[in-house]
Amino acid sequence: MPQVKTHSTKLLLIGYVALALLFSALWYVDTQQINKQHELINTTDLSAKKMAIIADLIEIARKRVRLSHEMISYDDLFRKDEIYLTIESLAGQFAVKLSAFKQMQLTSHEKEILKKLDVIYPEVVEQLDNLYVHVLEETDQGNIIARNLIIQEIVPQQERVVDCF
Repeated sequence: MPQVKTHSTKLLLIGYVALALLFSALWYVDTQQINKQHELINTTDLSAKKMAIIADLIEIARKRVRLSHEMISYDDLFRKDEIYLTIESLAGQFAVKLSAFKQMQLTSHEKEILKKLDVIYPEVVEQLDNLYVHVLEETDQGNIIARNLIIQEIVPQQERVVDCF
């Protein structure tokens, strides 16, 4: 009888060890999966935040172009000034959003986009300032120059800004 008991004890011990190893392996695999899911969630969250900022940047750029068109269609100097102040406010919003985007973890492609924007954006701001100067002239010549600026300079430059994204 003692041999049966020893044999049974060995089998039980082997069974418990095997079960403990199986649980340990399952725990390890589960932990690895949870870590990978956590990584995926973080990456997806970052991508979603980036996409939201990019959508805001594009919307701001479009609003600025629309308001530029609207500004030259008014005769009221105060309304033109109000629109220009709105355009300037949008420029501030654009800068804040762009700064927030730059603070994120960026890919090499996104860094290239920002380099392009760093060249384009000052040109856009300069053209919008030129537009405002010509709109305030309140002359036919000023309006013609302002319309040409919008058609030939501002719209294409804003399209380049949007196309960067």
